[in-house]
Parts: sequence; structure tokens; C-alpha cells
Amino acid sequence: MTPALAAAFVAALTLGPGGAQAQQQQPKPSPACAQALADYRAAAAVNIPPQRAYDDTVAGLAANAHCTDPVLRIVNAGYLLSLRAMAERNLRMGDWRRDFQMADEYLGKCASLRKQIGGHAADCRAQQADNKRFETAYAAAAATPVPTPSPTPAPLPAPATPGPIPGAVHAQPQPTHAP
Repeated sequence: MTPALAAAFVAALTLGPGGAQAQQQQPKPSPACAQALADYRAAAAVNIPPQRAYDDTVAGLAANAHCTDPVLRIVNAGYLLSLRAMAERNLRMGDWRRDFQMADEYLGKCASLRKQIGGHAADCRAQQADNKRFETAYAAAAATPVPTPSPTPAPLPAPATPGPIPGAVHAQPQPTHAP
């Protein structure tokens, strides 16, 4: 899901089925919900280094813990955990498999909230499918053994060349004369 689509998704969740009238009737989500979304957007930016994506997702999950809207908390957690799993895998740290599992649990809950979020539940299912593709690809890459370079054998010593033996008396052949 692109950051723009995520923002539209959260806006639709905030406005709900009744649009602006529903927004006036429902309490406004806490600033923590908006902060979690902002951190998600930062983590999902194009060409962001994995460490920065990881840091943004950790900050987003911390903010999300204080989000007062239960629906937004579920949606934010699903997407933030998805991005954290990818960052952890790329950084070779953490338990990216567990993060994908937790993300899929939240995304499953999100998809089941069809009455509250309408057609956006399909976005959660699409993210679940993306997570499965990433997880499968990551697991396959992890299962492929990394070729280990074979040690280079030491060069063989140069063959000994025959030469004079130190300390030996070398006789010169004498010409033979006939008497």
C-alpha cells in the first residue's frame, strides 16, 4: 500500500460511512493515531534506508499504543508491523517472521471490520497477500545456502633445480690422450 493510499484509507476510516456528518458525531481520534500514521508514511517512503524505516516503524508502534480509536489502532498496527518485518529482514535483526505473523493477525481483524470501513477491508486483505509474498520470498532466500568460497591452496614450492652441492669438490672432466 502506498503512503497516499494509506492516508486515504485512514481518512475514510476517520470520516466513516456518513462523511463529514459522521465526523462531527464521532469523537476525533487522538493525536497518537495521527502520529502513528505519519510514522507509517515516513517508513514507507521510497528509497528509505532500512534502519530509518525500522526506526520509523518502532516510533509509529509506540505512538499507536496510545491511539484512542480502536479501528485505527488495528489498521495502523497491521501496516506498521508489515513494514517493520521488512526492515528487520533487510537489517538481519529481530524476528521478521513473527512480525509478519502479528501483522497478518491485525490485517485479518481489519478485513473483518467491513461494516466500519467498507471497501477498505479489501486493502487489508491485499496487504496480507503482499506480506505472504514477501515472507515466502524471504524464507526462500534464507533457505538458499550462501556459497562459501573455498580456501585457495597455498602455492606449491618451486621445484628444486639441480645445482652445485655446497662444499663438494667438483672435478672437471679431463681429456683423454692416447700415448
